[in-house]
Formats: sequence, structure tokens, C-alpha cells
Amino acid sequence: MAEISATLVKTLRDRTGSGVIACKKALAETQGDLDAAVDRLRAAEISKAAEKIERVAAEGLVGLVVEGTKGAIVELNTETDFVARTQAFRSAAAAVASIALSMHGDHGRLLNAPAPDGDGCVAESDRAPGCENRRTHQFAAVRLRLGQPRRRRALRAQRRRARSRRIGVLVALESPGQADALLDIGHKIAMHVAASSPLWVSREDIPTQVVAEKRAALTELARNTGKPPAIVEKMVEGRMRKFYEEVVLGMQPFVLNPDQQVELALTEAEEREGARIVVKAFVRFQTGDGIEKRP
Repeated sequence: MAEISATLVKTLRDRTGSGVIACKKALAETQGDLDAAVDRLRAAEISKAAEKIERVAAEGLVGLVVEGTKGAIVELNTETDFVARTQAFRSAAAAVASIALSMHGDHGRLLNAPAPDGDGCVAESDRAPGCENRRTHQFAAVRLRLGQPRRRRALRAQRRRARSRRIGVLVALESPGQADALLDIGHKIAMHVAASSPLWVSREDIPTQVVAEKRAALTELARNTGKPPAIVEKMVEGRMRKFYEEVVLGMQPFVLNPDQQVELALTEAEEREGARIVVKAFVRFQTGDGIEKRP
């Protein structure tokens, strides 16, 4: 049997993140062949991952990166909040966001890009850079949104650098004014989106089917009250207006001044800057959003 040196064990640990005993065993079984030991350990990890496939990965972080007028946002999921709080996981989320930015919004290219630690690709990455026990980091899902604004469009995140957090927001503003002058209102709108969770920028962005289904449901409820048709129509219109105010960004009460709507806050910003400002798009990610958690 080939002699298994401590240096060889350490090299295997660095490459795989596996424990000392597992590395020694794999090297012994492969007669000291490092590459074969790596393959053996990875096969073991795949087997373990298959056993965990039913577990829900609803924890994690949102990675954000902004460079100039481009920004990317990704959600990286894991099974436990403990893992998500580690610095290694935070670094991984920020690194994947940077990769997403370079992929120009192509989700397939992101998943096939080299992993942040250079070992495999992002889709295969169940290891976070720098983790002593990388096997605990099962990234069950990577969700991506990328902003690639046209000229004179500012994409605003919370800060002009990579970040990792549980809620992440990117807002794209279009204006003939200077991009730096838009940072203040962009920051405030991003804060609002994070707090108020709008679904659409304007009423025109709401799918026709969604509006029709909502109106039909509200009409049915109003009719069940036994009110005259004219009253029913007024009830429906009032409730539709309330619906719009709940889901449309511009119609929501501004989180920094609930006495005014977001669209009025934008109008005031336009007057200060002397240029029209339009919210073209926004993205809001909250870790675990939409994932059914088991009791």
C-alpha cells in the first residue's frame, strides 16, 4: 500500500473540503492516487446529496453587485439559517452575483460558469469558498435577475459594491439627467420596494388576465351583499383601486412618507433634478420567498 502522507491528506482536504478520516480512507482505497481519491469523494457526496433531495432549502442569502449602470441579483439557498450566516456563504453569494453580472442575464451560462472556488461549475457548487466543512453547503437553487439598462439608465442597488443579505433589491431608473444625481431617489425607492413588496411598476404592467380575475372575484363578493347594481359597481371600483394601491409601485404610500404616493416622491425628485425620472423596472428577492417550508 502506498504511504499516505499528511501533506497528501491536506491537499485532498483543500480540494474537496472533506474531513481528515474521509480523505485518508479515500487515499488508502485509491493507493494514494489523488485524482482518483477526489473522484471517489465526489461520488460519495453525490450519493449523500441524493439522500437529502427531499429536504427543503428555504434559507440563504441574496447576493447583489452593481458596476456602473449594470447590476445583478441572485438568490443562493441552503437548508439552515446557521449556514447562511457564515462569512463563507456570504462570500459565495457575492461571488455568484459577480459571475451573473458577467453572464449578461443568461441563466444557463451562469449555471455552467466556473464555480467561485474554481472547482466545477456553479450548478454543481455544493461548496462555499473557504468553508472548512463544505459539504454542509447544499445550494439547492440559484435564482437570477440581471439588469442591463440602456444608455442613461441608472441601476440602483443599496450600495455600489457586492453585498449579501436576506432581502435584495435592484431598481432601474431612466433619465436624461446625470446618473450620480439619481442615486438618492434610487436608494429611497429601493428601500421602499424592500419594505412594501410591490409587484408591478405601473397599472399598465399588470397582466390583463390578473386584472380580469381580480375584478370578477370582487364583483362576485359585491353581488353577494344584495346591493343594487349601481352600488355593486362602485364597490368593485373602490376595491380595485385599493388593489392597485397595494401592488403597483407608483400608487403605494411611500414608505418614507406615507402621506404621499411613490409617484409623487418621483415627481418631487424630478423637480429637484430638473429632469424626468422613470422607474423602468425593479427586482426584489427575499430568501425562501415562494418556497414551501415544511413544519
